[in-house]
Amino acid sequence: MTSGNGLQADAFDDIRIQVVGFDEARRRAAEIIGAQFDVEFAMAERIALEFQELVRDAADRNAEARYVDRSAIGRTALVATAERTKAETDPSKLTAAINSGACEPADLDTPTDEPRYFEGLHAQPGHVAADLPTWRPDLVEDVLTNLNTSGTVLISGPSGVGKSTVMWMCARTARRVTWFRVHRLTFADVDDLCRLAEGRRPVESAPVGFLVDGVGLSDVAGWDQLVRRVAAMPYVYVVGTARVEDTFESVTLTQCARIDVSLDEQVAERIHRNLVQAGLTTQAHWREAYDQANGLTLEFTHYLTRGERLSDVLTAQVRRLVRDGADAEIQVLALTTTAHMHGVPLPIESARGALRLTDSDLRRAVARLKDEHFVAEESGALFGLHLVRSAPCPSPSTPIRHRHSVTRSHDSSRTFQPLTCRAWSSASSGTAATSTPPLSAGARPGSARRTPGLRCSRPCCTRSGRPTSYGTPGVGPTSYARRTCRRRTGHSR
Repeated sequence: MTSGNGLQADAFDDIRIQVVGFDEARRRAAEIIGAQFDVEFAMAERIALEFQELVRDAADRNAEARYVDRSAIGRTALVATAERTKAETDPSKLTAAINSGACEPADLDTPTDEPRYFEGLHAQPGHVAADLPTWRPDLVEDVLTNLNTSGTVLISGPSGVGKSTVMWMCARTARRVTWFRVHRLTFADVDDLCRLAEGRRPVESAPVGFLVDGVGLSDVAGWDQLVRRVAAMPYVYVVGTARVEDTFESVTLTQCARIDVSLDEQVAERIHRNLVQAGLTTQAHWREAYDQANGLTLEFTHYLTRGERLSDVLTAQVRRLVRDGADAEIQVLALTTTAHMHGVPLPIESARGALRLTDSDLRRAVARLKDEHFVAEESGALFGLHLVRSAPCPSPSTPIRHRHSVTRSHDSSRTFQPLTCRAWSSASSGTAATSTPPLSAGARPGSARRTPGLRCSRPCCTRSGRPTSYGTPGVGPTSYARRTCRRRTGHSR
């Protein structure tokens, strides 16, 4: 028996369907193609996209065709497509940015069921895959709509408001885009990133996108150059996150669609409802936590799930370090959080040399800081867990070079003192006289030597590119820039 379009009634009896995630299906296809055509994985992914186009075109033709007139894709067509793609594509374009560490394919499907997520960890794509944060559908829709029209979107707001979470949600929603997570974005990296996008030959059905978490923490010139280059590349998208104060030096703001993230009462109520349903809070109402959060989603969720403000918890932890006389831990914490504010990791060996600690003393200090969730360690470097945990305050600080290393000179591009010194200041009045503050890099334990003269090198305070004291006559900033600088360093005229 046949149907009206000539299809046999039992045509699908032997068909079996297996449901897999989109990224998993793409990975499996690339592995099979790589083995069949003896090409590297990056090239196999490119060939897989071409095969996807063949399937899509055939499906379009078959939408209204009779079964006997159906379009099919033969082996010859597949081989011809693969060989043409190999001939037209330069493999080095597909691997340079990845091999250099500038970016990697974004893993949006592997869940990270992190029990410490609500203690103030920086949002990762695995947290979204595990459905830990509350979804923000309105913001996600705004970002994706603006991405289709402008090509570049900058998600902005204060630290801890949920910018990174929204970015990962957008990437997970827009699955047709091949997303790359950018780990390093200097001016020199932009060429490799653009060659990577060009090498994948983006089309409307298979665009390419870059995700940049923390624009302005390092080299804003790299972001500006990427925005300019991508503007001339069809179907290549860029999504970035940035604190408002980190966007002032960018010269491409007018070329980006900007989405501001905030915590309002409607969102707070929805987050509270989801946490109650998940059994993660016993708070009867969201209002008290909302009033304590100062508009920060991270503070709000921490208060709901832990019953106290994150900042109070961190201050109590640092006070305990001071009371215990844990000088090594305080010094390492000061360096790590200062580096984190610059958007760079702290190499453990550099910390050991700068602080002149023995290897065993440094390892004990790092182990305690990890146990108390102050820092994380990966590939021989220390990282802060979130910028809210590494918040700066206007005090003398440990200088850190911008180029991923600790230095004892005083030529840092920006100087900060993290929460460590703030908590030390509040705790020291109630501790024994033997307690010592965090030391500057290069100072020996017990010397209590501090870096004199907090200096600012923001454009509003700089002449000819040289750092100047904020109050130097004739170098005063404009009132707008003065407010910006005071927020960053605590300076006042």
